[in-house]
Amino acid sequence: MKINKRLIIADNEVLLVKEDINLALNWAGKASFIIGSDEELKGLVKYQIGIGSFDTLHSAFIGVVDSCIQLAKGKWQVIARELTGVLDEKNPINLRHCTLNDVLKAISSITGLKFVTPDKPYSTKKIPYFYHTGTATQQMQAIGAAFSILNFTWYLQSNQTCFVGAYEDSFGYDKALEVAAHQAIKVDGKTMKLPLLPALRPGVKINGNKITELKIEGSFMVAKW
Repeated sequence: MKINKRLIIADNEVLLVKEDINLALNWAGKASFIIGSDEELKGLVKYQIGIGSFDTLHSAFIGVVDSCIQLAKGKWQVIARELTGVLDEKNPINLRHCTLNDVLKAISSITGLKFVTPDKPYSTKKIPYFYHTGTATQQMQAIGAAFSILNFTWYLQSNQTCFVGAYEDSFGYDKALEVAAHQAIKVDGKTMKLPLLPALRPGVKINGNKITELKIEGSFMVAKW
């Protein structure tokens, strides 16, 4: 069936020539798009993919334009990062008698990013203090150990909120896809190249393996676990 794609920048659909997208658990994704446009573009970037109908497109990337480079007349390269890219900024935190939600509220107040946590004891458990002088990304990596969250994970969801919690409590935990050997283009250790699957995301399981990294390039995906 036909693969459909839609790229929207600053609320306007643009002509997509080529895309190269890298997504991962516990890290902000990045993307490069070659587009057709009469002018430089800035703002929110939404990339959607689907098979068979534009009415059933899946959100595959949501971010902001980092740079827009003119390659030729009417042709541009857009470099974008996921909304969680704001976590790469330095963000000192010093909290006492705090919960996971308290820490995330502090990070949100500076970055503007919206977080969601599951209704689990670790979300409201208090620890004596949480102190970190690095970037918000480094703070996110430290949260799992600080609050004793097993299989800690975080990632941007399609509704533009960032999930934070145990992998077993995440959306992707019970989402599994099976790919037959003849459907895979190439399998090498913990890497699989396969035709585009719109529902595949980091955190989803493929043949029982949790996807930690996903590359989208044209009509293909490369999944790592």
